[in-house]
Amino acid sequence: MNGNKFLAVIFAIIVIALPILTAFSPKQSFSDAENRELASFPTISLKNPFSDPSVLVDNEILDKSFMNGFDSYVSDHFILRNSWVSLKSSLELLTMKRENNGILLTNKRRLVENIKEPNSRNVGQNILGINDFVKNNPDTKVFAAIAPTACDLYADTLPYGKKTWSQKEFLDGFYNDLGENVVCTDIYSTLSSKKDQYIYYNTDHHWTTLGAYYAYTQIASSLGFKPYDKELFDVEHASYEFYGTFSSKSNIKVEPDSIELYTLSNKDVNVTEVLVNNGKETTKHDGIYFREWLDKKDKYSVFLGQVQPEVTIKTDVKNNKKLLIFKDSFAHSLVPFLSLHYSEIKLIDLRYTNKNYRELADVSDYNDVLLLYNIDSIVNSNNIAALGD
Repeated sequence: MNGNKFLAVIFAIIVIALPILTAFSPKQSFSDAENRELASFPTISLKNPFSDPSVLVDNEILDKSFMNGFDSYVSDHFILRNSWVSLKSSLELLTMKRENNGILLTNKRRLVENIKEPNSRNVGQNILGINDFVKNNPDTKVFAAIAPTACDLYADTLPYGKKTWSQKEFLDGFYNDLGENVVCTDIYSTLSSKKDQYIYYNTDHHWTTLGAYYAYTQIASSLGFKPYDKELFDVEHASYEFYGTFSSKSNIKVEPDSIELYTLSNKDVNVTEVLVNNGKETTKHDGIYFREWLDKKDKYSVFLGQVQPEVTIKTDVKNNKKLLIFKDSFAHSLVPFLSLHYSEIKLIDLRYTNKNYRELADVSDYNDVLLLYNIDSIVNSNNIAALGD
């Protein structure tokens, strides 16, 4: 076989065989490697031409959303996808390129993601939603604490030529726009001053338990109580083999992370039950750490399990104080600290429910309301705008 015929065969395999194999290969709905839902096949809803003669098909075709959805579906389910991604990553590292699928390898062998710059429309909608929430609940104390990402804190270690936008500057403006009726906590400065410590995972987007602890100390002060000193906790090194979302997404190999669990030494405060509502049913757990996840890839889910619409934590704290938290997954490793100060905490994730927040919680039942998110949830998503409903 001469060279031209060989290339023709390879081309035929790529253009014809691989798409056919992809079409008939088994499909999964969830990727354990990337810890996310995989794209489903997009649908087109036909409009009735008699009721709307000017349009024969839905705008899904006209606005390209169908094709975008189809591209995502093919990308997520392409045969041997994980192997292709791994090969691509290896080849790029050999050429000294330190980026894959949007994940950067820093000079300190840390994986970070340079998140998109703020989407002004999303930011404006979130601010409006929060301010409307405050107006609609005038007797409720509302607090906000927004976490930066590791890419910003470690910007001085990014690969040559890579730059990121100023999250500190954005947060200062964001807090100012929330007005005086929201008590805002500057956890950025606290974390920035501790960045030489192990406060963010090297392979994942979350902060470590130590990072969450430092954020807790500042949030506690805003909420009006004294945080527990770090020396009062027993620290359990629950795992040394955690590879997080950045590792899965990039296939860039760095040292695994460790998972640490903090427990108050004197055990004066205990969690009595944790109720997890996935939107269909409620399950009960005895402890705040879901240890079964330590034997799985998604080890961060040891903190309250995988993300669900609603979680309620009850403790034996005798002060009858209740805290309502609107949050993303950054709250999961921090809430064990906050549970030491409240008899009950309810967490609501607006991303995973179609219900109005009033259907999930009566705000008047709670002493405090805390908005606890990482900055990406503020600048590139408008889920928090639902607070204004």
